Amino acid sequence: MRRSTPHRSSTPPREAAAAPEPGRFGRGRLGRWTLAHWGAALAGVFVVGIALGAAGGAGLALLAGGAAGGSSTQVTLVAADLDAAPDAEAAREAGYALPIDVRRSERAQRAYREAYEEDLRQAPPPPKPETAVSPASVSPDVGEPPAASDSAAAPEPDRDAAASPVAAPEQAGEPADAQATGPDAAAGAPAPARTWLARAQPADVTPGQPILAIVIDDVGVDVRRSRQALRLPGPLTFAFLPYGYDLPEMAASARAGGHEIMVHLPMEPSSPDADPGPNALLTGLAAEEIDRRIAWNLSRFDHYVGVNNHMGSKFTADAGGMRRVLDAVAARGLLYLDSVTAAATQGYRLAGEMGVPHAVRDVFIDHTLETEAIEAQLARAVEIARRQGHAVAIGHPHDETLEVLRRWLPRIEAEGVQLVPISAVVKQRPRAG
Repeated sequence: MRRSTPHRSSTPPREAAAAPEPGRFGRGRLGRWTLAHWGAALAGVFVVGIALGAAGGAGLALLAGGAAGGSSTQVTLVAADLDAAPDAEAAREAGYALPIDVRRSERAQRAYREAYEEDLRQAPPPPKPETAVSPASVSPDVGEPPAASDSAAAPEPDRDAAASPVAAPEQAGEPADAQATGPDAAAGAPAPARTWLARAQPADVTPGQPILAIVIDDVGVDVRRSRQALRLPGPLTFAFLPYGYDLPEMAASARAGGHEIMVHLPMEPSSPDADPGPNALLTGLAAEEIDRRIAWNLSRFDHYVGVNNHMGSKFTADAGGMRRVLDAVAARGLLYLDSVTAAATQGYRLAGEMGVPHAVRDVFIDHTLETEAIEAQLARAVEIARRQGHAVAIGHPHDETLEVLRRWLPRIEAEGVQLVPISAVVKQRPRAG
Protein backbone atom coordinates (compact mmCIF):
# COMPACT_ATOMS: atom_id res chain seq x y z
CA MET A 1 0.00 0.00 0.00
CA ARG A 2 1.38 3.31 -1.00
CA ARG A 3 1.96 5.79 1.86
CA SER A 4 0.70 9.29 1.34
CA THR A 5 3.08 12.14 1.93
CA PRO A 6 1.89 15.37 3.47
CA HIS A 7 1.57 18.37 1.30
CA ARG A 8 4.58 20.69 1.64
CA SER A 9 3.66 24.34 1.57
CA SER A 10 6.14 26.76 0.14
CA THR A 11 5.27 29.14 2.96
CA PRO A 12 5.95 27.64 6.46
CA PRO A 13 3.41 28.28 9.18
CA ARG A 14 4.04 31.11 11.71
CA GLU A 15 5.03 28.71 14.51
CA ALA A 16 7.65 27.11 12.33
CA ALA A 17 9.11 30.44 11.30
CA ALA A 18 10.52 30.98 14.76
CA ALA A 19 12.17 27.55 14.95
CA PRO A 20 15.92 27.36 14.39
CA GLU A 21 17.23 25.96 11.20
CA PRO A 22 18.61 22.38 11.29
CA GLY A 23 22.25 22.30 12.35
CA ARG A 24 22.15 25.87 13.70
CA PHE A 25 20.78 25.23 17.21
CA GLY A 26 21.67 28.06 19.57
CA ARG A 27 22.02 30.73 16.96
CA GLY A 28 18.46 31.98 17.14
CA ARG A 29 16.64 33.77 19.98
CA LEU A 30 15.09 30.52 21.18
CA GLY A 31 18.53 28.91 21.37
CA ARG A 32 19.91 31.79 23.37
CA TRP A 33 16.92 31.66 25.74
CA THR A 34 17.32 27.92 26.23
CA LEU A 35 21.02 28.17 27.07
CA ALA A 36 20.44 30.96 29.60
CA HIS A 37 17.74 29.08 31.43
CA TRP A 38 19.68 25.84 31.40
CA GLY A 39 22.66 27.71 32.90
CA ALA A 40 20.51 29.22 35.67
CA ALA A 41 18.95 25.85 36.43
CA LEU A 42 22.34 24.18 36.68
CA ALA A 43 23.63 26.93 38.99
CA GLY A 44 20.57 26.52 41.23
CA VAL A 45 21.07 22.76 41.40
CA PHE A 46 24.73 23.33 42.31
CA VAL A 47 23.85 25.73 45.17
CA VAL A 48 21.13 23.45 46.51
CA GLY A 49 23.54 20.52 46.39
CA ILE A 50 26.11 22.40 48.42
CA ALA A 51 23.51 23.37 51.02
CA LEU A 52 22.17 19.83 51.30
CA GLY A 53 25.70 18.47 51.58
CA ALA A 54 26.56 20.87 54.40
CA ALA A 55 23.33 20.06 56.25
CA GLY A 56 23.92 16.36 55.82
CA GLY A 57 27.49 16.66 57.08
CA ALA A 58 26.37 18.56 60.17
CA GLY A 59 23.69 15.98 60.84
CA LEU A 60 26.15 13.11 60.50
CA ALA A 61 28.60 14.87 62.83
CA LEU A 62 25.94 15.34 65.48
CA LEU A 63 24.84 11.73 65.16
CA ALA A 64 28.44 10.57 65.41
CA GLY A 65 28.99 12.73 68.49
CA GLY A 66 25.89 11.29 70.15
CA ALA A 67 26.79 7.72 69.25
CA ALA A 68 30.47 7.79 70.14
CA GLY A 69 30.34 10.28 73.01
CA GLY A 70 33.74 11.58 71.92
CA SER A 71 33.35 13.56 68.71
CA SER A 72 35.10 16.89 68.48
CA THR A 73 32.00 18.53 66.99
CA GLN A 74 30.62 20.70 69.77
CA VAL A 75 27.82 23.15 70.23
CA THR A 76 26.75 25.20 73.22
CA LEU A 77 24.24 23.32 75.31
CA VAL A 78 21.35 25.47 76.47
CA ALA A 79 20.00 24.90 79.96
CA ALA A 80 16.48 24.73 78.55
CA ASP A 81 17.48 21.49 76.81
CA LEU A 82 18.06 19.82 80.15
CA ASP A 83 14.80 20.61 81.90
CA ALA A 84 11.44 22.09 81.10
CA ALA A 85 10.88 25.26 83.12
CA PRO A 86 7.87 24.87 85.44
CA ASP A 87 7.09 28.58 85.75
CA ALA A 88 7.84 31.96 84.22
CA GLU A 89 10.84 32.68 86.44
CA ALA A 90 12.34 29.29 85.72
CA ALA A 91 11.70 29.77 82.01
CA ARG A 92 13.75 32.97 82.07
CA GLU A 93 16.52 31.35 84.07
CA ALA A 94 16.60 28.25 81.87
CA GLY A 95 17.43 30.40 78.87
CA TYR A 96 21.05 30.77 79.94
CA ALA A 97 23.64 28.85 77.93
CA LEU A 98 26.07 26.69 79.86
CA PRO A 99 29.62 28.01 79.55
CA ILE A 100 31.07 24.51 79.17
CA ASP A 101 30.66 23.22 75.61
CA VAL A 102 29.25 19.75 75.36
CA ARG A 103 27.60 18.01 72.45
CA ARG A 104 23.84 18.31 72.02
CA SER A 105 23.10 14.71 72.90
CA GLU A 106 21.91 13.01 76.04
CA ARG A 107 24.75 10.52 75.82
CA ALA A 108 27.40 13.24 75.72
CA GLN A 109 25.82 15.05 78.67
CA ARG A 110 25.74 11.81 80.63
CA ALA A 111 29.36 11.09 79.76
CA TYR A 112 30.40 14.51 81.05
CA ARG A 113 28.55 14.07 84.33
CA GLU A 114 29.84 10.53 84.80
CA ALA A 115 33.43 11.61 84.19
CA TYR A 116 33.11 14.29 86.88
CA GLU A 117 31.40 11.93 89.30
CA GLU A 118 34.08 9.30 88.68
CA ASP A 119 36.64 11.93 89.65
CA LEU A 120 34.74 12.38 92.91
CA ARG A 121 34.30 8.64 93.51
CA GLN A 122 38.04 8.16 93.29
CA ALA A 123 38.61 10.86 95.89
CA PRO A 124 40.50 9.48 98.89
CA PRO A 125 39.35 9.77 102.50
CA PRO A 126 40.21 13.03 104.24
CA PRO A 127 43.39 13.27 106.32
CA LYS A 128 43.54 12.60 110.01
CA PRO A 129 42.30 15.63 112.02
CA GLU A 130 45.04 17.87 113.36
CA THR A 131 43.37 18.05 116.74
CA ALA A 132 44.63 15.59 119.33
CA VAL A 133 41.91 12.94 119.63
CA SER A 134 41.80 9.43 120.99
CA PRO A 135 41.64 6.56 118.51
CA ALA A 136 38.02 5.91 119.47
CA SER A 137 37.06 9.42 118.41
CA VAL A 138 38.13 8.89 114.79
CA SER A 139 35.14 7.91 112.69
CA PRO A 140 35.53 4.58 110.88
CA ASP A 141 33.39 6.06 108.12
CA VAL A 142 36.15 8.47 107.21
CA GLY A 143 38.46 5.63 106.16
CA GLU A 144 42.17 5.30 106.67
CA PRO A 145 44.14 8.56 106.57
CA PRO A 146 47.06 8.94 104.18
CA ALA A 147 50.16 6.95 105.14
CA ALA A 148 52.55 8.65 107.55
CA SER A 149 55.31 8.68 104.97
CA ASP A 150 52.98 10.44 102.55
CA SER A 151 51.84 13.00 105.10
CA ALA A 152 55.35 13.72 106.30
CA ALA A 153 56.91 13.95 102.87
CA ALA A 154 58.36 17.33 102.04
CA PRO A 155 56.63 19.09 99.15
CA GLU A 156 58.53 19.23 95.90
CA PRO A 157 60.62 22.38 95.31
CA ASP A 158 58.65 25.38 94.15
CA ARG A 159 60.35 26.41 90.93
CA ASP A 160 58.20 29.51 90.57
CA ALA A 161 58.33 30.89 94.11
CA ALA A 162 60.08 34.05 92.97
CA ALA A 163 57.04 35.34 91.10
CA SER A 164 54.24 36.41 93.39
CA PRO A 165 50.56 36.45 92.33
CA VAL A 166 48.68 39.68 91.89
CA ALA A 167 47.17 40.78 95.19
CA ALA A 168 43.58 42.01 95.09
CA PRO A 169 43.01 45.61 96.13
CA GLU A 170 40.78 47.04 98.81
CA GLN A 171 37.22 48.14 98.14
CA ALA A 172 35.97 51.41 99.57
CA GLY A 173 33.18 51.11 102.09
CA GLU A 174 34.05 47.61 103.33
CA PRO A 175 35.24 47.03 106.92
CA ALA A 176 38.84 47.95 107.65
CA ASP A 177 39.94 44.33 107.89
CA ALA A 178 38.02 43.24 104.81
CA GLN A 179 39.04 43.37 101.21
CA ALA A 180 37.26 43.25 97.87
CA THR A 181 38.55 41.06 95.11
CA GLY A 182 35.92 41.71 92.48
CA PRO A 183 35.89 43.74 89.29
CA ASP A 184 34.97 46.96 91.12
CA ALA A 185 38.03 46.89 93.39
CA ALA A 186 40.58 49.69 93.12
CA ALA A 187 44.24 48.89 92.61
CA GLY A 188 47.20 49.34 94.91
CA ALA A 189 45.98 48.74 98.49
CA PRO A 190 47.73 46.19 100.71
CA ALA A 191 45.85 43.00 101.56
CA PRO A 192 44.69 42.53 105.18
CA ALA A 193 45.33 39.26 106.98
CA ARG A 194 41.80 38.31 108.01
CA THR A 195 39.35 39.20 105.30
CA TRP A 196 37.59 35.89 105.84
CA LEU A 197 36.74 36.81 109.44
CA ALA A 198 35.24 40.15 108.41
CA ARG A 199 33.07 38.41 105.81
CA ALA A 200 32.09 35.43 107.96
CA GLN A 201 28.42 35.00 108.82
CA PRO A 202 27.66 35.09 112.56
CA ALA A 203 27.69 31.63 114.13
CA ASP A 204 26.86 31.37 117.83
CA VAL A 205 28.37 27.95 118.46
CA THR A 206 27.47 26.27 121.72
CA PRO A 207 30.70 25.20 123.45
CA GLY A 208 31.24 21.47 123.15
CA GLN A 209 28.52 20.94 120.56
CA PRO A 210 29.52 19.20 117.33
CA ILE A 211 29.30 21.42 114.27
CA LEU A 212 28.70 20.56 110.62
CA ALA A 213 29.31 22.73 107.56
CA ILE A 214 27.52 21.78 104.35
CA VAL A 215 29.12 23.21 101.20
CA ILE A 216 27.21 23.24 97.92
CA ASP A 217 29.67 23.21 95.00
CA ASP A 218 29.14 24.09 91.32
CA VAL A 219 26.72 26.93 92.03
CA GLY A 220 26.09 29.49 89.29
CA VAL A 221 26.09 27.43 86.09
CA ASP A 222 22.72 25.71 86.30
CA VAL A 223 20.92 28.92 87.22
CA ARG A 224 17.53 27.44 88.05
CA ARG A 225 18.85 24.79 90.42
CA SER A 226 21.35 27.25 91.88
CA ARG A 227 18.51 29.59 92.82
CA GLN A 228 16.61 26.68 94.33
CA ALA A 229 19.66 25.83 96.44
CA LEU A 230 19.94 29.44 97.65
CA ARG A 231 16.44 29.13 99.11
CA LEU A 232 17.44 26.24 101.38
CA PRO A 233 17.48 26.92 105.13
CA GLY A 234 20.94 27.58 106.47
CA PRO A 235 23.49 28.63 107.26
CA LEU A 236 25.06 26.85 104.29
CA THR A 237 28.15 27.64 102.24
CA PHE A 238 27.85 28.08 98.48
CA ALA A 239 30.89 27.67 96.23
CA PHE A 240 30.26 29.56 92.97
CA LEU A 241 31.98 28.56 89.74
CA PRO A 242 33.68 31.71 88.42
CA TYR A 243 32.30 31.22 84.90
CA GLY A 244 28.70 31.03 86.08
CA TYR A 245 25.92 33.54 85.46
CA ASP A 246 24.54 36.46 87.51
CA LEU A 247 27.27 35.82 90.08
CA PRO A 248 27.20 39.20 91.90
CA GLU A 249 23.43 39.06 92.20
CA MET A 250 23.30 35.42 93.32
CA ALA A 251 26.21 35.88 95.72
CA ALA A 252 24.44 38.85 97.30
CA SER A 253 21.24 36.80 97.55
CA ALA A 254 23.11 34.02 99.30
CA ARG A 255 24.64 36.39 101.84
CA ALA A 256 21.29 38.05 102.46
CA GLY A 257 19.92 34.60 103.27
CA GLY A 258 22.54 34.07 105.97
CA HIS A 259 24.82 31.83 103.90
CA GLU A 260 28.55 32.14 103.25
CA ILE A 261 30.03 32.11 99.78
CA MET A 262 33.26 30.84 98.28
CA VAL A 263 35.01 30.75 94.91
CA HIS A 264 34.94 27.25 93.43
CA LEU A 265 38.31 27.50 91.70
CA PRO A 266 38.48 25.19 88.63
CA MET A 267 41.58 22.99 88.55
CA GLU A 268 42.90 20.24 86.31
CA PRO A 269 41.57 16.72 87.03
CA SER A 270 43.45 13.49 86.45
CA SER A 271 40.83 12.22 84.01
CA PRO A 272 41.27 13.67 80.51
CA ASP A 273 37.53 13.22 79.93
CA ALA A 274 36.52 15.60 82.72
CA ASP A 275 36.40 19.27 81.72
CA PRO A 276 36.98 21.71 84.60
CA GLY A 277 35.83 24.65 82.46
CA PRO A 278 37.38 27.83 81.07
CA ASN A 279 40.32 29.51 82.82
CA ALA A 280 41.02 26.38 84.85
CA LEU A 281 44.41 26.00 86.53
CA LEU A 282 46.50 23.45 84.61
CA THR A 283 49.82 21.92 85.56
CA GLY A 284 51.33 22.64 82.14
CA LEU A 285 50.79 26.40 82.31
CA ALA A 286 53.54 28.94 82.89
CA ALA A 287 53.63 30.61 86.28
CA GLU A 288 52.48 33.94 84.84
CA GLU A 289 49.46 32.31 83.20
CA ILE A 290 48.53 30.50 86.41
CA ASP A 291 48.65 33.82 88.25
CA ARG A 292 46.54 35.47 85.55
CA ARG A 293 43.92 32.74 85.77
CA ILE A 294 43.84 32.88 89.55
CA ALA A 295 43.29 36.64 89.40
CA TRP A 296 40.54 36.26 86.80
CA ASN A 297 38.71 33.59 88.79
CA LEU A 298 38.92 35.67 91.96
CA SER A 299 37.58 38.79 90.23
CA ARG A 300 34.15 37.52 89.23
CA PHE A 301 32.27 38.53 92.40
CA ASP A 302 32.95 39.86 95.88
CA HIS A 303 32.58 39.17 99.61
CA TYR A 304 33.55 35.50 99.55
CA VAL A 305 35.34 34.04 102.58
CA GLY A 306 37.62 31.71 100.70
CA VAL A 307 38.37 29.25 97.93
CA ASN A 308 37.94 25.53 97.33
CA ASN A 309 38.97 23.40 94.38
CA HIS A 310 36.64 22.37 91.56
CA MET A 311 37.91 18.95 90.44
CA GLY A 312 41.71 19.34 90.65
CA SER A 313 42.82 15.79 91.37
CA LYS A 314 45.89 16.47 89.21
CA PHE A 315 46.56 20.14 89.95
CA THR A 316 46.20 19.88 93.74
CA ALA A 317 48.96 17.26 93.71
CA ASP A 318 51.37 19.78 92.18
CA ALA A 319 53.16 21.59 95.01
CA GLY A 320 54.39 24.46 92.84
CA GLY A 321 50.96 25.23 91.46
CA MET A 322 49.23 24.91 94.82
CA ARG A 323 51.77 27.18 96.46
CA ARG A 324 50.81 29.88 93.94
CA VAL A 325 47.13 29.36 94.75
CA LEU A 326 47.73 29.58 98.48
CA ASP A 327 49.97 32.62 98.05
CA ALA A 328 47.02 34.33 96.35
CA VAL A 329 44.62 33.12 99.06
CA ALA A 330 46.91 34.38 101.82
CA ALA A 331 47.51 37.72 100.08
CA ARG A 332 43.76 38.32 100.07
CA GLY A 333 43.23 37.21 103.66
CA LEU A 334 41.03 34.27 102.69
CA LEU A 335 40.61 30.68 103.84
CA TYR A 336 41.12 27.51 101.83
CA LEU A 337 38.94 24.39 101.81
CA ASP A 338 40.68 21.32 100.44
CA SER A 339 38.08 19.09 98.77
CA VAL A 340 40.64 16.23 98.83
CA THR A 341 40.05 14.85 95.35
CA ALA A 342 43.51 13.22 95.33
CA ALA A 343 45.44 11.33 98.01
CA ALA A 344 48.53 13.28 96.98
CA THR A 345 46.88 16.67 97.42
CA GLN A 346 49.27 19.35 98.57
CA GLY A 347 46.45 21.74 99.51
CA TYR A 348 45.92 21.24 103.22
CA ARG A 349 49.56 20.30 103.82
CA LEU A 350 50.87 23.51 102.27
CA ALA A 351 48.09 25.55 103.90
CA GLY A 352 49.24 24.32 107.30
CA GLU A 353 52.87 24.97 106.44
CA MET A 354 52.14 28.49 105.17
CA GLY A 355 49.77 29.42 108.00
CA VAL A 356 46.75 29.74 105.71
CA PRO A 357 43.45 29.17 107.55
CA HIS A 358 41.93 26.03 106.11
CA ALA A 359 39.53 23.12 106.45
CA VAL A 360 39.29 19.68 104.86
CA ARG A 361 36.41 17.85 103.24
CA ASP A 362 35.13 14.87 105.22
CA VAL A 363 32.22 13.56 103.10
CA PHE A 364 30.83 13.91 99.60
CA ILE A 365 27.10 13.47 100.10
CA ASP A 366 25.93 12.85 96.53
CA HIS A 367 28.32 10.41 94.89
CA THR A 368 25.24 8.35 94.15
CA LEU A 369 22.22 10.36 93.04
CA GLU A 370 19.65 8.41 94.99
CA THR A 371 17.65 9.68 97.95
CA GLU A 372 18.63 6.84 100.26
CA ALA A 373 22.32 7.15 99.41
CA ILE A 374 22.35 10.91 100.05
CA GLU A 375 20.59 10.45 103.38
CA ALA A 376 23.15 7.82 104.34
CA GLN A 377 26.03 10.16 103.51
CA LEU A 378 24.48 12.92 105.61
CA ALA A 379 24.24 10.46 108.48
CA ARG A 380 27.96 9.74 108.02
CA ALA A 381 28.71 13.46 108.19
CA VAL A 382 26.77 13.76 111.44
CA GLU A 383 28.63 10.81 112.94
CA ILE A 384 31.99 12.27 111.97
CA ALA A 385 31.04 15.62 113.52
CA ARG A 386 30.09 13.88 116.75
CA ARG A 387 33.37 11.97 116.87
CA GLN A 388 35.86 14.70 115.96
CA GLY A 389 33.87 17.81 116.95
CA HIS A 390 33.40 19.17 113.42
CA ALA A 391 32.84 17.95 109.88
CA VAL A 392 32.59 19.32 106.34
CA ALA A 393 30.19 17.75 103.84
CA ILE A 394 30.16 18.71 100.16
CA GLY A 395 27.20 18.34 97.81
CA HIS A 396 26.00 19.73 94.51
CA PRO A 397 22.79 21.35 93.22
CA HIS A 398 21.31 18.09 91.89
CA ASP A 399 17.56 17.58 92.11
CA GLU A 400 17.99 14.60 94.43
CA THR A 401 20.37 16.48 96.72
CA LEU A 402 18.10 19.51 96.96
CA GLU A 403 15.09 17.30 97.68
CA VAL A 404 16.84 15.53 100.56
CA LEU A 405 18.25 18.76 102.05
CA ARG A 406 14.83 20.45 102.01
CA ARG A 407 13.52 17.72 104.30
CA TRP A 408 16.66 17.09 106.33
CA LEU A 409 17.94 20.58 107.20
CA PRO A 410 14.93 21.73 109.30
CA ARG A 411 15.43 18.77 111.67
CA ILE A 412 19.23 18.82 111.90
CA GLU A 413 19.17 19.90 115.56
CA ALA A 414 17.51 16.59 116.39
CA GLU A 415 20.68 14.93 115.09
CA GLY A 416 22.68 16.53 117.90
CA VAL A 417 24.87 18.73 115.70
CA GLN A 418 24.81 22.42 114.87
CA LEU A 419 24.74 23.59 111.25
CA VAL A 420 27.38 26.27 110.67
CA PRO A 421 29.07 28.08 107.77
CA ILE A 422 32.53 26.96 106.72
CA SER A 423 34.23 29.78 108.64
CA ALA A 424 33.03 28.33 111.94
CA VAL A 425 34.81 25.03 111.20
CA VAL A 426 37.99 26.90 110.28
CA LYS A 427 37.82 28.84 113.55
CA GLN A 428 37.51 25.62 115.52
CA ARG A 429 40.45 23.92 113.80
CA PRO A 430 43.97 24.62 115.10
CA ARG A 431 46.15 27.09 113.19
CA ALA A 432 43.09 28.98 111.98
CA GLY A 433 45.19 32.06 111.32
